[in-house]
Amino acid sequence: MEGNILRKHYYSVQFIILLRMHVALYFYYYYYYYCYYIFIFLVKCSFKEKSFSSGDVDTGKFKSELFHGIGKYTWLDGSIYEGDWVDGQMTKKGIIKSKTDDIFDDFLSNGDNHGHGVYRFTNGDVYIGNWKRGEMDGKGVFNFADGSVFDGWLSNGLNHGYGVHRFANGDVYIGNWKNDKMDGRGIMKWVNGDVFDGCWSNGHRNGYGVCRFSNGDVYAGNFKNDKKNGRGIVNLANGTMYDGDWVDGEMAGNGIMIPGLLCTFLKTMRLIIF
Repeated sequence: MEGNILRKHYYSVQFIILLRMHVALYFYYYYYYYCYYIFIFLVKCSFKEKSFSSGDVDTGKFKSELFHGIGKYTWLDGSIYEGDWVDGQMTKKGIIKSKTDDIFDDFLSNGDNHGHGVYRFTNGDVYIGNWKRGEMDGKGVFNFADGSVFDGWLSNGLNHGYGVHRFANGDVYIGNWKNDKMDGRGIMKWVNGDVFDGCWSNGHRNGYGVCRFSNGDVYAGNFKNDKKNGRGIVNLANGTMYDGDWVDGEMAGNGIMIPGLLCTFLKTMRLIIF
């Protein structure tokens, strides 16, 4: 009998504790809920709206008739900017959504993308990196919708300087760029196993380079617009060697061809003599 009374008392105490906890949680939840919306209401009340003859609309804070502080600017074409303003200029942190639904998110200066930022294009491309006066400029990573990726340096929106481009088909270029073209010293690794290490100009192999083919052939010499041109040496996988002139990828002019067996013999004799 005494045990039942104690048990009932215990459960009563637990019930009261739980009830008090629920009441407290309920009170705090609605207290902070109303405080939050009161805060938002007060902030909105401090905003002003200004319409322009062009059809643009600005909603935010003003200082001496200039946008200053946090604000939202809507252009007639549907483009939107939300973020910080300083003396009438989009400056510091903000988000721009263009009429085509491209989105820029990060730092601005005097109305231009400036500093680090993320730009998401409607076609699925994404650029993450540095900007200068509205152009991609400095170190950045460009992820293209087709799966290719560029990681390197840009200038005025173009690949310029050192960079690595991984193409969607698996090819990889590592080297220098100029005005969005492979230019200078660079290495191209094709998905079929071929590798070229040498000079590039305007996106093509131009100048001296070494090309190692997946079948074992090796060419060391000059190129012109991706073709062997000028003086060059090719060592074929079967041991045959040609040292001489090339025109448009073909052996032409002066040169010497040494068959595979003879070439192997001469190399062996050279090792013995020297």
